[in-house]
Amino acid sequence: VVIFIDDLDDGVVLDTLVGGDDWFGPRSRIIAVTKDKQILKGQKIECIYEVGLPSAEVALQMFCRYAFSQNSPPDGFME
Repeated sequence: VVIFIDDLDDGVVLDTLVGGDDWFGPRSRIIAVTKDKQILKGQKIECIYEVGLPSAEVALQMFCRYAFSQNSPPDGFME
């Protein structure tokens, strides 16, 4: 079982959806995305992976590759 919770902002939500360690099998994974690491620590979650964000320049380049199939925005886009 894989459960993905995006924008987690309340530990009660995690308790309600996930419950205890014995609710799922040994290979199950629960992925919770939150800006507040204290929510995870408050739930006694031990395995926390922090993702670094790209710089604004790299983020724009990634967006342009996806949206426009090129490395930079088309003329007039930034206006």
